[in-house]
Amino acid sequence: MKKILIVAVLCLGLGFSSFAAETPVFKKGDKVLSLGTGFGGWGFPIEASFMYGLVDNTFKAPGLTFSIGGYLGTSFHKDYNLIMPGFRAQLNYTFVENLEVYGGLMAAFRIWNYNDNYNDKHSNGLWPGAYIGLRYYFTNNFGMYLEAGYGITYGSVGVSFKF
Repeated sequence: MKKILIVAVLCLGLGFSSFAAETPVFKKGDKVLSLGTGFGGWGFPIEASFMYGLVDNTFKAPGLTFSIGGYLGTSFHKDYNLIMPGFRAQLNYTFVENLEVYGGLMAAFRIWNYNDNYNDKHSNGLWPGAYIGLRYYFTNNFGMYLEAGYGITYGSVGVSFKF
């Protein structure tokens, strides 16, 4: 269901390409570091991601950029903590000046560390994820993001630095 939602959002975006900003906010060669926190999932989550713009005009769609990068999330609870390193692949698109929308897929590895008194049946292993987000840039290099999806959180908010 989530994959269908991501594809639908991206197709809708391609249909509105005539409303796109003249200059994409995120393009080939750009690098973005994002730091944030979220809600849902387990405990108190903190996340960081790094994305690199790899291909402009993906699928021959002007302004659609394919990017790849890494993800690291951690979540703290009194009985356990969770660490989730992963890889992300996403599509970035600019509808209006300074506002980027994006969506993608993530493959992560979930690592649980338990307190001796905690006997839950969570296990370590591969963890798939999908997400969509918005990023608004206040300056050329600084912005905020809002993201929803399936990873260490169900929703997150934070700051982004482009360089």
